[in-house]
Amino acid sequence: MLWAPVGEELSLVSLSYLPLIFIQTVVVFQGLKPMDFNGLADPYVKLHLLPGASKANKLKTKTIRNSLNPVWNETLTYFGITEEDMHRKTLRCVRDSRNDQWLL
Repeated sequence: MLWAPVGEELSLVSLSYLPLIFIQTVVVFQGLKPMDFNGLADPYVKLHLLPGASKANKLKTKTIRNSLNPVWNETLTYFGITEEDMHRKTLRCVRDSRNDQWLL
């Protein structure tokens, strides 16, 4: 598992690899900045496996409404990923509509 700081926020991300399957589990964000008029946010995370522009390289978590400390406990899976791909590709994570992003 990785604790990855994003600005002043903190996220916990779990990655694992099985032959031909790459699993990304987004677990927790803490201390998101309010984005809505009600002082909360509706966060989600988009994952892009780079390089590659196909729809199969893009995954998205569900949106959690009205939360500054969302917990997804959600597994997103890329199929057909080889060990060689794991060395050649980069996972780009983009959080919500502000396009905050980081690379894993």
